[in-house]
Amino acid sequence: MVGTDDTIWAADYAAGKLASFTLDDDGTAVGEEQIEIPELSNMKKPQISAVGNTAVVFDEASGELLTSKGGKATLENAANARIQAPGPDSGNVAIALDQSLATVSLSGKDINYQQVDTAGTPHRPGASRLVHLCRMADQWRIPAILR
Repeated sequence: MVGTDDTIWAADYAAGKLASFTLDDDGTAVGEEQIEIPELSNMKKPQISAVGNTAVVFDEASGELLTSKGGKATLENAANARIQAPGPDSGNVAIALDQSLATVSLSGKDINYQQVDTAGTPHRPGASRLVHLCRMADQWRIPAILR
């Protein structure tokens, strides 16, 4: 997933790791940082996004929300929920639920639910950009055919 600051975030859920990096002109990953978040390995239906330079991972199955900066929260009634598309720096992330919009502080300490008048299947708030990557010689790269 690509953040609004062009940072690429990749999650290895099985290993419980989150990686961030940018790409040089040749499509090679530079400045890779890895963050260990063991709880990622428990997620059944993970979704990833970014708010500014903070990655946010949300598990629709459990309602658990984790950030790259250590924030943690659990949302109620998370089935079918959708995390916002990557957005600019803010203190909160938006999660669309069946009957409400949740705003969660990136620290995980505050969750606010705004009820909506109608129910339905949530859609991801905002627009997003994706990048296709492959791991070659222990480096993330964009395949030449996609450049």
